[in-house]
Amino acid sequence: MKRLLKSLVRPVWGWTVVVRRPIVRKFDQKLERMLGECVRDPIAHHLHLSNVSQHEMNIALNSCIREIARLEMQVEELRLELARDRDASLFEATSEAR
Repeated sequence: MKRLLKSLVRPVWGWTVVVRRPIVRKFDQKLERMLGECVRDPIAHHLHLSNVSQHEMNIALNSCIREIARLEMQVEELRLELARDRDASLFEATSEAR
């Protein structure tokens, strides 16, 4: 039943890509703008108080954002590795019980 539903929904989902793409792009831009305001404004205020140029501020913030993205990817990799190890240990436990 699930396979039947997926086979029916998949082509319809593919047809909606023309509509979804601009909506997702606008949503991403709005989200990026909101997050930028939340992060950049307090940091910008602090950096302007210490007389840091706009270029230096952009370099500092971009490196912080890249570091955060790198750390998020590492956390995701560790989470997946833990899930795999947990699944493997459950499989071993069930095979030993037999």
